[in-house]
Amino acid sequence: MNPEVSVIMAAFNAERYIKKAVESIIRQTFKNWEMIIVDDYSDDATADIAREYEKKEKRIKVLRNGKRAGPAVSRNRAIKISTGKYIVVIDSDDIAMPERIEKQVKYMNENPKAAVAGSNAAVIDSENRITGFLIYPCNDRELRGLLCRRNTLCHSSAVIRREAMEAAGFYDEDFYYAQDYRLWLSMPENYEIRNINEVLQAWRENPAGISSGKEAVQLKFVIKAKLKAIREKRIPLWKGVYIIKDVIVAALPGFFKNFIRKKFTDKIKRRKKLNYVNKKRRRELNRKLL
Repeated sequence: MNPEVSVIMAAFNAERYIKKAVESIIRQTFKNWEMIIVDDYSDDATADIAREYEKKEKRIKVLRNGKRAGPAVSRNRAIKISTGKYIVVIDSDDIAMPERIEKQVKYMNENPKAAVAGSNAAVIDSENRITGFLIYPCNDRELRGLLCRRNTLCHSSAVIRREAMEAAGFYDEDFYYAQDYRLWLSMPENYEIRNINEVLQAWRENPAGISSGKEAVQLKFVIKAKLKAIREKRIPLWKGVYIIKDVIVAALPGFFKNFIRKKFTDKIKRRKKLNYVNKKRRRELNRKLL
């Protein structure tokens, strides 16, 4: 029997966190899955760690790129050998809550128009401690309305319907960064984009933050994704005004970007402080991260 769910992971130099990520899939309450890990030519022990799990768990398959190819190429490689009806994404440094796949499969089965469903996420630090939450809109109309401005899903929390992924053309391999944003913008209009209003994923925040150089490159890919979507008539031409904002932000010095991010971006992304969730629920979520 083919697995109903294919979990895909692209990994590069992830030796510190990949064990926790893989184990969070192994302990899922939903059991009918396969997991395909593509090591993107890491120069640490990532591939060796992944292969140890492959030896112990028959549902896990590990591939290794012959050279550094990037996350979009790696994810596509995993998807194209996978067989599941649904594709579940997880990053190599994140953690899935034990009931994540079970709840997402149920949701997708009950909502056949949904192409993709993300979820809310707990923000965790390097020691797996919850420091905040990412809360997203849930309905297609609001999500698509905001998508021309910014990414509206936590990529590492997403489940994607295979036929919708195929119709979107898989991940665009021209995008080293923002390939998830490009994918959401490419989703066919006869499908819907959704989020599940539950914390089903833990998203690890880099304590060092994003370097100004890397952020500038990321922003260029965001602009590229929006321009492609306008050319493909997925975004109305008049909404190209949001690209002007991106260009202005890209030109700002690093310290000013950090100021804007603290003052505005966290609010725009619907980032919430720790007390957004009550203590009892936080304790329950922390136990799931152990």
